[in-house]
Amino acid sequence: MKLKNIKFLSVTVAMSAVVFSGCLKDDAFDNHEIQSVAPDGAQNAVYIGLTATSNSNHLQLAFEKSDVDTTFDAIPVQIAGGEATEDIQVTLAYDPAILGDYNTANGTTHEEAPTSLYTVTNTGDSINGYVVTIPKGSSTGYLQIKLKPNDFLGFDYALGMKIVSVSKGYLISSNFNTGILAIGVKNEWDGIYSYKGFTLRAGDNTLTGYFSGKQMALITKGATSVGFGGYALWGDGASGIAIGFPVLNLDLTSGPPYPVTITSDGGAYNDPGYNSRYDPDTKTFYISYTWGAGPASRLSTDTLTYVGPR
Repeated sequence: MKLKNIKFLSVTVAMSAVVFSGCLKDDAFDNHEIQSVAPDGAQNAVYIGLTATSNSNHLQLAFEKSDVDTTFDAIPVQIAGGEATEDIQVTLAYDPAILGDYNTANGTTHEEAPTSLYTVTNTGDSINGYVVTIPKGSSTGYLQIKLKPNDFLGFDYALGMKIVSVSKGYLISSNFNTGILAIGVKNEWDGIYSYKGFTLRAGDNTLTGYFSGKQMALITKGATSVGFGGYALWGDGASGIAIGFPVLNLDLTSGPPYPVTITSDGGAYNDPGYNSRYDPDTKTFYISYTWGAGPASRLSTDTLTYVGPR
């Protein structure tokens, strides 16, 4: 199957002992849950193609709860400019500094996943790296991982990987040679939500206003956080706000209702004049966030109520 341009990946795992690496890849692409990203530069550049939602090349996997061994295509490695004319060998190695830098820049708390909790099925080892083959006639090869999802329940584990070598005659991408794969289990806030609200874009009567009757997927981003499955909406109820996909972080140390902190790659932050919160009795998020010039210019105040599982 050729890869399609698709926006996210959030893996819903069919719980059986059957290895399903092929069907996972196909379902994720067909369901518009994963997107690969092309690097700048030469057409023979090889790169890690996790996600195009941000330049950080960061992807969160969210499994259903299961104590069954599950093998899946975890990290795609791709060649720019078409299909490989020969088998291409690419070596990926761990780089914990990638996680540290990402945590510092984004306020996250990813921890390096203990190697005792998973197995990389590719040839190689944790010291020298693992070999991913992009087969002749294809544009993608995969680092494969086997794990039991329940071993990751309640943790914020991730892998920081980089390309350290590639077959002679090929280049390593300068802008997508690293990537972060975060691995977790769907938390209790993951699901489909009814979505309504008010959005302000000062001076724009078209994009300012109320909208309702929409739905938004909230996707597990950590043990106590979920992220929008698409762009938040302007007041016309159709246009997306290009500030990245908002992430909602719950503080379970106080409440209920539980305080919620909103962030995004594009600089979203809590509206200081609003009590953003989650009500567990009604399974509803009440949130308000701003960006850019601030709440007098850019503001979104939303209500998201749980409808059902994704």
